[in-house]
Amino acid sequence: MKKAFLLITLFFWRKCAIAQTGLEDRYQYNFLAINQAFAGETGTFGIKAITENQLSGALNFNKLSQILVLDGQLYGNAGLAFQGYRISSGNLNSAGMQLAYSKGFIVGDLITKVGIGGGIFIQPNLLSLQQNQRTLPHAGAGLMVDFKGAFLSLSKPVIIASKNYFDTKSEYAAIGYNRNEINEKLNLSAYFLLRKENSNLAKHYNFRAGYNNKIFGGFSLRTNETGIRQKNAIFPYLKYNFSPKFQMGLGYFENPISISQIPNTPLAFSGNFQIFFKFLNNQENPETTIGKLFNIN
Repeated sequence: MKKAFLLITLFFWRKCAIAQTGLEDRYQYNFLAINQAFAGETGTFGIKAITENQLSGALNFNKLSQILVLDGQLYGNAGLAFQGYRISSGNLNSAGMQLAYSKGFIVGDLITKVGIGGGIFIQPNLLSLQQNQRTLPHAGAGLMVDFKGAFLSLSKPVIIASKNYFDTKSEYAAIGYNRNEINEKLNLSAYFLLRKENSNLAKHYNFRAGYNNKIFGGFSLRTNETGIRQKNAIFPYLKYNFSPKFQMGLGYFENPISISQIPNTPLAFSGNFQIFFKFLNNQENPETTIGKLFNIN
């Protein structure tokens, strides 16, 4: 019996470590989750809030996830951002906080941003295990390059960590095109993203289109995932700009993890609805700042 309990515990701890990628999975509204160079992307300082409800045939308020981001651009094309999060996926919880700093450089039409960041994860994050909580510091870095709307993103959100619970340290590479205005009405962003975990390469196809800088729609098609993630899934989303200061969006995550059942803990959910809010301090035009040149969220 003790041996069986030990095996189950080790199984849970492995899932617990992997579950800390929950923040990174939700980058559609918050690219800062996977690239620290996005600190300052709102231009003027603002607040971004994301709440997500996990469905189990009906709304389940015990399965809520929250992400809160305070972000803005400093003098000299520098950016600063703080994000705190609690993410629930079935019986797996991720919680933590991170601080990121970025610096931008402009040479003609070439724009480069580098970012560094660090924070803590809080463990244990598995509801069925009663363990003493501990904090696990970690740090990572990212790079973003833009040339007339064509961009390249390279990042590794966790490069170093204080403990060995991070059995996977994801690496990201994205290439795409972002155009804030086409014929004065159409906004377009499309990029292909690779996520490398150990020897596995997941492929993400992301597209977003907007009209009159007001209403936006897009999706993220993710394939060849591994671990506890759904192998193939599509995440559609919408966003509406009510004013230069206030934006709101709605997304749907179709079974973001592949586990349908953990021993003694059934996970009968059909997907996650996500609501997004952004509030900006609109003292200056954010579209003119270096941060908004990377407006792919």
